[in-house]
Amino acid sequence: MIIKDEQLIDWFKKEYEHIEFIKHKPEYKRIDRYSRLEDSINELKTDIELCEQKEILIKIWKNLVATAIIFLKFKDDRECHHDDGDYGIDDLGDFFQSYCDFEKFLYGDGIKQHK
Repeated sequence: MIIKDEQLIDWFKKEYEHIEFIKHKPEYKRIDRYSRLEDSINELKTDIELCEQKEILIKIWKNLVATAIIFLKFKDDRECHHDDGDYGIDDLGDFFQSYCDFEKFLYGDGIKQHK
């Protein structure tokens, strides 16, 4: 069975709120990754292929990882800070973005774009 981008995007938009670590909302908010995640997911267009929505996917990835870390903190009895702090996910996101930019050069696509 082949799943098309449109089907995947449609499913994700309808079902993401049922994922356990996304349903969890911390009592104290500093960054509010959950709103950022929801906004990014709502930016996805079902009529555009995922490969053409790379910037939105990077934002979604970053906020998914952050919400997962926040949830893991909540589940850890040793953790005393139950807020939406996410231990440097912005730095990790910047690294991921750098990798994505480098990947273009690795496969030759970046050379065409910088001429």
